[in-house]
Amino acid sequence: MKITKLKIIYFSLFILFFVSLFFFNSNKKIDFSHSECAMLKTDSGFKISLELAKTPHEHAFGLMFRKDLPEDRGMLFVFKDDEYRTFWMKNTFIPLDIVFLDKKLKIRKIFHSVEPPQKNDDDLSIPRVSSKAAYVLELKADTASKYKLTEGLKLSISSYSKGCK
Repeated sequence: MKITKLKIIYFSLFILFFVSLFFFNSNKKIDFSHSECAMLKTDSGFKISLELAKTPHEHAFGLMFRKDLPEDRGMLFVFKDDEYRTFWMKNTFIPLDIVFLDKKLKIRKIFHSVEPPQKNDDDLSIPRVSSKAAYVLELKADTASKYKLTEGLKLSISSYSKGCK
C-alpha cells in the first residue's frame, strides 16, 4: 500500500512539473533581441521577409516614405508588452495590411488595405487603426487576404541575425 501512495505522489509531482513547464513557456514572448530580420512562412509555403522594428525610433518611423513594398516583404513591430497600439499612416505612401498579433503570434485583428493619407489631409484626418498587440505586422495591401491570414490564426515567424533577404 505504501508503494502505491508513493507512486501517486511521484506521478502527481511529475504531472505538476510538466503543467508548470507548459504554463511558463506558453507565456513567454519570442526573443528577437539579437535579430535584425525575421521570416514569416504561410501555410501555402510562401515566405515573407520581415524587417524588425524594435526601438521606439524604429516604431515611429516604420514604413514611412517608402514608395514601394514588394509582396514578399514586410515589417514586424516588436513591443515589450501586450498593450493597445495605434498605427497611423502619416508619411506613408503605400496602402498596407496591418495585422495585430498577441505574444504567441496569434492574429487578433487585421485591417485590410489601409489607405495612405491624401496630400491635403490634416493630422486628424490621417487614417489610423488600433488594437491590443505584442507584435504588429505591416504588409503590402491585399497580401493578408491573398495568403489567407485570418483572425485567430497562429503565425510561424522565425528570426535570423543578418542580411534581410
